[in-house]
Formats: sequence, C-alpha cells, structure tokens
Amino acid sequence: MDRFIHSQNLRRYSDLLRSETDAAKRAALHAQLIQEEDRFGAREERLDNARNHIEELGVRIARQEALIRVLKGNGYDSTAAEQLHAAWCETLAVVERYRQTLEIDSESWPIRQRWV
Repeated sequence: MDRFIHSQNLRRYSDLLRSETDAAKRAALHAQLIQEEDRFGAREERLDNARNHIEELGVRIARQEALIRVLKGNGYDSTAAEQLHAAWCETLAVVERYRQTLEIDSESWPIRQRWV
C-alpha cells in the first residue's frame, strides 16, 4: 500500500509542476517531490526516476520552444508559453541537481551492486 501511495504522490507532484507557474508554489512542490523520493525510493530507483524525469522535461522543453517560435513567428502573444517554459526549465535544474546529489552519494558508497 505504501508503494502505491508513494507512486501516486510522485505522479501528483509531477503533474502539478507541469502547469504551476507561481514561484512559491513551485518551490513547495519541488521540496515535496524530493522529500517523497527520499522517503520511499531506493537509491537506484530514485536515480532512475530522476533520469526519466529529466528526459521527459527535455522533450517538453523542446516542444515548448518550438511552440514559442511558432507563436512569435505568427505574431501571437507567447507570454503564457514562455512562463511555462521558464517553469519547466526551473524544474529541470532542480531535478538535475537532485540527480547529481544522488550520483555523488552512490559513488561514495564503498560497495555498490549493479545488476546487469
């Protein structure tokens, strides 16, 4: 049951971060997302989740950049699209720092098992 709640919380925080543009709310969501990962995820699982989230954000950011170019090119207001782009870039930076922290922690372990 705890794993189910954990995965639902991760999904919920990630979904909320996709559309939230208020900086204070985003900071709280970032903290909740990382706290949830730290509480329930095994180190390798957390690394995999962070890597997957980074990949997904990269795709979203690229699509958003293309949309902004189209909007601007056609003379439309791109303010909302640019705000969402900035929010996703901020989330990407937070998740990349988190991934780096996990990788550093993993490297400092004296024994690491890798299942191939």
